Amino acid sequence: NNTSSVTINSAKSLSFGVNGALTATNITNNGSIDMTAGGTLNVATTGTLANGNNTFVGGTGTVAFAGSGTVSGTIGFNHVTLAGGVNFGSASTINGTLTLNNGGYVNVNAPFYGFGSTLKYNTGSASPYGRSTEWNTTSGVGYPHHVQVSNNTTLNVNNGTNVARQIAGNLTIDLGSTVSMEAMSIASPTVIGLTIGGKIMNYGTLNAGTSTERIKCEDFTNFSGGITTLSSVVGGDLELIGNYVDNGTYNANSRAVFFTGNGIQNISGSGTFDIDYMVINKASGEVVMLNDLKCEGPNGGNAITLTNNTDVLNLNGFDIIFGKTGVSSIATGSGKLKGHVNSDLTILGTGSFGTLNFDNSNNTIGSFTLNRTSSGAFGLGSNLIISGTLTLSDGSLSIGAYTLECQNAVNVSAGS
Repeated sequence: NNTSSVTINSAKSLSFGVNGALTATNITNNGSIDMTAGGTLNVATTGTLANGNNTFVGGTGTVAFAGSGTVSGTIGFNHVTLAGGVNFGSASTINGTLTLNNGGYVNVNAPFYGFGSTLKYNTGSASPYGRSTEWNTTSGVGYPHHVQVSNNTTLNVNNGTNVARQIAGNLTIDLGSTVSMEAMSIASPTVIGLTIGGKIMNYGTLNAGTSTERIKCEDFTNFSGGITTLSSVVGGDLELIGNYVDNGTYNANSRAVFFTGNGIQNISGSGTFDIDYMVINKASGEVVMLNDLKCEGPNGGNAITLTNNTDVLNLNGFDIIFGKTGVSSIATGSGKLKGHVNSDLTILGTGSFGTLNFDNSNNTIGSFTLNRTSSGAFGLGSNLIISGTLTLSDGSLSIGAYTLECQNAVNVSAGS
């Protein structure tokens, strides 16, 4: 049905069936609207939905705004779709999904977002969609739970505001869609520019642009076909309190990955995972390798930082390479490597690499190769057992007061 105005009188009700639909410009509810079974309430362009304090049961239904519109009163929506600017008043709640289609935006007043709800960017426009009123706080109205970017949409999170953003749940980037931090730069000291309370699930593109601020989340999964590019500017790093899974394309861009969560944090994916810089700073637990890893430190500096003496990088039977040929990078911190008889360790680069400590309960590795030019050096901070081959291609290995046990061949070229 299509009508200009609908009023539900006091003590009367309007109920929708699963396929029920009503289109009107102005809807005034003085009784009750029940969408438990589903259905669609279409609000025409320039329409109003006025509820006062009357009963509105969002159920499994959808309210679709065809253009601009206004909501007043207390309403708990299920799904809402927007194709124009809609003012949600002061007491609207989204319990399902708020979908911003082409032309859709939140005007003046954002809704509350219920637990488990989703703010979905679905514009499909070739031009980036600038995040705005729909997501503009870190609590209360305008603070989303989940965010999803779909339909080849590009979302500009910063949108020129240079204000830290946050969501309570997951960020999902669908295939063909992009989330961009653009040039987010918040006044010193560097802060977390984008905090995802749950997981980042990237099937599309996550681009940190030239942001100087960090992205923080629980688990980060770069799915096959997904592209993640960290910032080209210092500070635009990635911080994880959960696991990292990389089965897509990961461009570290000389930025760091920080592991700061409690308990076990796994690194896994397809092929060798290349983290340009790694910082482990955990109150408890280990970072566990489930695939081979490179920490090259391509711009020099701290390729690997094991901040505290309780910080542990568990090689877990996989190989690791520190440093990059021709680059002066170092290891820093008092944390430890937990060895494995099947894990090979290679240290490349120039100059002194510093000292690495090994966990005394697991201080056996497979083969060890040192190739540090320009008076390169590496020192043991604990006892070490090498079950495979020790190869000193270049640079000096300092044992100090510790014991080095080589159980197989030792090859010395220019090292000592």
